Parts: sequence; structure tokens; C-alpha cells
Amino acid sequence: MPLLSAFLIWAALAGAAVAPSTQSPQPAESRGDVAREVASIFQARCFVCHGAGQQMNGLRLDRREDALRGSNSGPVIVPGNSGESKLIHMVSGTISGKIMPPAGERLTPREIGIIRTWIDQGAEWSGSAGEKAEGSDPTGQSPHWAFRSLRRPAVPAVKNGNWARNAIDNFILARLEAEGVEPSPEASKSALIRRLSLDLIGLPPTPEEVAAFVADEAPNAYERVVDRLLDSPHYGEKWARHWLDLARYSDSDGYRGDGLRPHAWRYRRWVIEAFNRDL
Repeated sequence: MPLLSAFLIWAALAGAAVAPSTQSPQPAESRGDVAREVASIFQARCFVCHGAGQQMNGLRLDRREDALRGSNSGPVIVPGNSGESKLIHMVSGTISGKIMPPAGERLTPREIGIIRTWIDQGAEWSGSAGEKAEGSDPTGQSPHWAFRSLRRPAVPAVKNGNWARNAIDNFILARLEAEGVEPSPEASKSALIRRLSLDLIGLPPTPEEVAAFVADEAPNAYERVVDRLLDSPHYGEKWARHWLDLARYSDSDGYRGDGLRPHAWRYRRWVIEAFNRDL
């Protein structure tokens, strides 16, 4: 019996060894996969402060040469050595009093792990193997919003949640808090209607319009002023000016002769009416 039991055990183990597995092992992420994930993380979490628009502390992460050059304090990425890369310590919060991003949600352990793997693999940029990363323009320059697909960004968390009245306020307040700046006090109603009027129609409000708005206690008083100004013919006159300037519009030829263009006004009127009709 002991011999038979041993034989049965051996047969079972041998069968298990040669039996085909029902699950294939997951393939390891390729360098390209990791690089693309890092590009997505940088775009979603870092480019606001370290992209083409602005480079806080001199750090730009949307181009490889700039990222490897580092910040005003020196290199932040050491290809092949994540342990010596300041970027990892900054996003992990291991440097006392410093963590990135400074506001909003922190990077998850998985995201930090992806960046660490990417650095250890040599910090290859997405698209460096011949394919352009999403968001790069046809010339291969830095990512530009015009070449990126639309994505709804995550609304950043803020400390002073009572100040924000909508999601856009969260983005503004998150940046203010990151810079240690307090929001300005809320404008008075007289100042607010003056700003609205100058911005939308290019003219100051009349004393009667100011008095009416200040006295209006309705919750939608602001929205009604905006609608009234947008319906004003002066709205088209004000904003058509920018388009006409770009088109180099003029009623006359200019220079020495300065001959009149008798029908040029028709185009000017069409542009003004196009704005007023919201074409």
C-alpha cells in the first residue's frame, strides 16, 4: 500500500506538470506601454505647472530634453536610477515639506510605480521609437492642445471649499492655494456691472443701470445683466473689432492716396451682425 500510494502521488504530480495551463501568464508591460502611461500621467497631473504653458521652478516635463535638463535646482530624472531621481521623491512625499502636485489629489501608488519603472527602464519618451505620442504636432514639437483629444480633467480638491461656486473655481483656487495666495475679496455689485459692461460691450454702464443692478436682490440678477449685454447691438460692435483687425479691415486704402473703399462697410456690418446673431 505505501508503494501504491507513492505511485499515485507521483502520477498526480506528473500529470499536473504536463497538463496545459488554463490561464496564460500576463505579459510584462513593454517600454512603449510604460512610456505611454507616463505621458498620460504627466499630461493629466503635471502639465498644468510643468508643461508648454508654464514651467514652475524651471521644470518642463512635456519634452524629453527639457525634462532631463531638470529644474532650477538641478536634474530631477536620472535615467536608469529611480532611487536617485528627485521626481520620485517629490511625488512620493519623501522630501520633508515638499510633495507634488502641491494641490489636488496625490499620485496613486500605482502611478508612482509606473513612473519609477519608466525611469529604471531608461526614461524613454513616448514616441521616441518612431511613433509620435498623442498630442505631438506634425513637426514633432511639444504637445499642443490642438492636437490632443478632448478629455474631462479631474476637478482638483481645494482646502477652502466654501469659496468655490463651480468646478472652474476649483481650478483657480487650487492654483492660488498652491502659490500661497488668498483669493481677492468679492467685488461690489457696482464694480461687477462695470466690469461686465466694459468686457461685453466696451461701454460703461449708465448710472441708472448701476442703480437698478445694485437694488436688484433677485438670485439671478447677475445672469439677467449678462443676457441683456449679450443681446445689445454693441456686443457685436465690440467683439467684431478683433476679427476685423485680424482681417486688416479698413474703410480706405491708407497711405498717400487714402482712397475710399465705398462698399467695404458691407463686410464690416456683416461681421457685426454675425456676432450679434451668434453665427
